[in-house]
Amino acid sequence: MKIEALVRTEIARLMECHESEIDFSNSLGELGFESVSYLALISFFEKKLGIKVKPETLFEHTSISETLAFLMNQDQQGVKDAEPDSQVDVKVVFEGYSQVSDNDVAIIGSSVRLPGANSLQQLWEMISQGHSQIQEFPAGRVFAGKSSVSGSNHLRGGFIENVESFDAGFFGISPREALLMDPQQRISLEGAWHAFEDAGCTMEGLSGSKTAVFVGASSFDYFELLNESGMTQAIHAGTGLSHAVIANRISQYFNLKGASEAIDAACASSLVAVMRGVAAIRSGEVERALVGGVNVLASYTPFQIFFDAGMLSQDGVCRPFDDSGNGYVRGEGAAFVVLKNAGTAVRDGDRILAIIKGGAVQHGGRAQSLTSPNPEAQAQVIVAAIRDAGVDPSSIGYIEAHGTATTLGDPIEAKGMQKAFEYLDKLAGTENIKSSFSIGSIKSQVGHLEAAAGITGLLKSVAALKSGSIPGSPHLQTINRHIGAEYSVFDIPRVQRLWITRT
Repeated sequence: MKIEALVRTEIARLMECHESEIDFSNSLGELGFESVSYLALISFFEKKLGIKVKPETLFEHTSISETLAFLMNQDQQGVKDAEPDSQVDVKVVFEGYSQVSDNDVAIIGSSVRLPGANSLQQLWEMISQGHSQIQEFPAGRVFAGKSSVSGSNHLRGGFIENVESFDAGFFGISPREALLMDPQQRISLEGAWHAFEDAGCTMEGLSGSKTAVFVGASSFDYFELLNESGMTQAIHAGTGLSHAVIANRISQYFNLKGASEAIDAACASSLVAVMRGVAAIRSGEVERALVGGVNVLASYTPFQIFFDAGMLSQDGVCRPFDDSGNGYVRGEGAAFVVLKNAGTAVRDGDRILAIIKGGAVQHGGRAQSLTSPNPEAQAQVIVAAIRDAGVDPSSIGYIEAHGTATTLGDPIEAKGMQKAFEYLDKLAGTENIKSSFSIGSIKSQVGHLEAAAGITGLLKSVAALKSGSIPGSPHLQTINRHIGAEYSVFDIPRVQRLWITRT
């Protein structure tokens, strides 16, 4: 039997349909392929047909015919986008701040409320010690959609303490209104206070100022909880459940006159919020910006949906870039930073935690399906970010990756980083890749905070810069088999080491 016939039979088996329904002019995504079926097809090619397949290959072609032709007749090469469940990616590049340019934006304050850490210092201690904050779902927490949550690995995650607590009187909010406020609003209001305080901003100094607020948020768990309680018709539920109000409450309380927006870009939400803040400062629209992200796990439903989609870890452990990685675990919390023009921050004597030199936000465009990656886009957004930053790619020492520990997502992201630096190398007119940097993912320790994932990784990078150390990667034993020796452009350290700055 010809290879085409064997492949057709296998695809029909995976899609549970008749072979006559398999049209090779379609892509795998158009046939309904998801992570599990992609992995099964890769295994079929390698074990039954003896054809080595890199995961990104299955996403690079617009039809099954093109994919087969490539596998049988050409060397396996390609580039990729972010891992399959991410539609937008942002890369932020940092450098020292002894000299700043007009486009540089300083981080002058931060607040952290993450699993196992309530300050930047605590965050670094947890990271550097390699502690994992993944645990069972907190006993006694009100949880929509299911009465019992014990004994399920996919319900393990990174959780913060006292998520229900809130000093409503401090913020001039009545107890009844506070009850109907999504905890994401409460936690963000508290996080804003602590971030401004850390930046040395006073209520008087902030009042009436051109300060923008951009907050990444995407979950609606609290709506389900209130709906089960029959309280969605209560008078304060409209404002209490609105994502827009997450940012608007902050602006209203502090009397801020800049833009005030909640941003939902799925897992990229908080980094898109960062770049909105950077753009507003660069343009002179505002004098400072509060940016961040928030995520609270209050419903069983998303856990079950993500588990059924094959995204969540089967054993409740997140192992980014490891060969035994079988998915991510969910996490919750909030983190914020205060941004200001770097030159102005230096002039004003602000304490500068780090400098954002540049960044980029792009979408992958049309792909095989809504959740499939566009293999070229990830490389392109990294190139765009580095060029916007105006830094030498060879000076980059560390990249905090998305790194969700999905079997396909990690190698696809790794390939994208490699290809990006190949492009940059060509732009520089050199023949060989000159860059060598380390990568890691905080998701192994606090889980995937979804809308707040990016800001969490950003603050990990800030903490690492401050300490002069490159973090290790807990749970990393054997590199994912699909990340081969050809990925020589970077390494994945298992333990923490000194960060040697290259200029």
